[in-house]
Amino acid sequence: MAEGEIKTAEEGWKQALSWGFFGAIIGGITGVLLSIFAIYSIGIRGILGTIVLGLGCAVIFFIAGIIVGFVNYRLPSGVKKTITILMVIAIIALLIWAVLTMWRSGSLPAYAKFASPVFEGLQKAFHGLAQYKYCLTADPKCPFFVSWEPTVQNTKEELSVSVSFDEKKVKPDDSINLLVKLDIKNPTMDELKIKPKCYLKSKDEKGTELQADRMGTYSYGDEFRIPLTNEGEEVHTQFYCYGSLPSEAENKNIYSEKVIVELERPVSVKTTWPVWIGTTPRKGTVRSSMSFNAPYIIGLASNNDMPFEEGKDYDFQIIIQKKADDADFKRLDSISVYIPEEMMAQCENFATTDNFLDIKDVSYDLLKNLTQYDEELDKFVFPCTLYISRATTEAVQAPIQLDAYYTVYSDYDTQIFKSP
Repeated sequence: MAEGEIKTAEEGWKQALSWGFFGAIIGGITGVLLSIFAIYSIGIRGILGTIVLGLGCAVIFFIAGIIVGFVNYRLPSGVKKTITILMVIAIIALLIWAVLTMWRSGSLPAYAKFASPVFEGLQKAFHGLAQYKYCLTADPKCPFFVSWEPTVQNTKEELSVSVSFDEKKVKPDDSINLLVKLDIKNPTMDELKIKPKCYLKSKDEKGTELQADRMGTYSYGDEFRIPLTNEGEEVHTQFYCYGSLPSEAENKNIYSEKVIVELERPVSVKTTWPVWIGTTPRKGTVRSSMSFNAPYIIGLASNNDMPFEEGKDYDFQIIIQKKADDADFKRLDSISVYIPEEMMAQCENFATTDNFLDIKDVSYDLLKNLTQYDEELDKFVFPCTLYISRATTEAVQAPIQLDAYYTVYSDYDTQIFKSP
């Protein structure tokens, strides 16, 4: 084979493969969209249908793309441009036809609702990135400038509540019968109370409250009371969310809607601030440390370098700030602060007894009034003062320990659906 023919063949293959890969992408997307209703029908098992149909369409479109690529390579340049333009027009027309068909059949809004977890995930991701806007103006709220946040030793919560859902498919009479399973660890409280509620669509006036019923083990009235568990031990219970779909779903074969489960539950926080007292060596500013993760973090911080010297006063702060998007603060049950004997401390609105500070039973609204509150960050700051009564020349640690309990509303959501 002549050198020119070899180059021509190689170029033809390159163009054919590029068309083939383009076709595979289009085919894969088409296959996934076509199979989305398999998940409607049989839940998570329908993902297998999505994978099979997606890969199948990708292979078919890949082969078709190679054939079109070869044919297109052999045609004159003028004809190539015409074919390319016609193919683009055909693809756009096909997409418009598909969208109009789904809209007329009423399945497009249903698909949009079914895909809402994806959109919400993207929204949360963008929300997380939005905080970096402060870095453009060197605002102290820029995450790179935040120096007070405590380190977290364990990414899980000490009072752990895991939620899973089952029986998501709506019954033929449009009744909702959603099973909610709870797996709970309670290694610190004599009795952990959890109060569940269910909502259809949303928790505001646009939504509808469903009935939380058939509550399982550890239930008393409208709440669960979980006993103290051993370290690492997990207990299990469940309840159902009952109700009906709205009237707009009556004549639709395919319909999907969000159900939000709200759990009113306590959170435990244990924070240690390793304060250095003495004269040398210099330690700089020191962060506090949380033993477990929490939806609202609690830290102790000071802008003063350590070690703290004998006979001097130092300002510091106790800070509470929201970190989880799916939880809202309801009530501060208690904060107890244990101060080493080498120092004395005072915090605004805390009761002080010897080397112990505490505050109890403060509602969310009252907490905003008692603290320096930042509404945008949902952040509460208690101003405090620390006096060092005794310290050696060589710096040593005198850790301050904080134990806190507060109550939050935690949201867990899923999609329920009806299908033929």
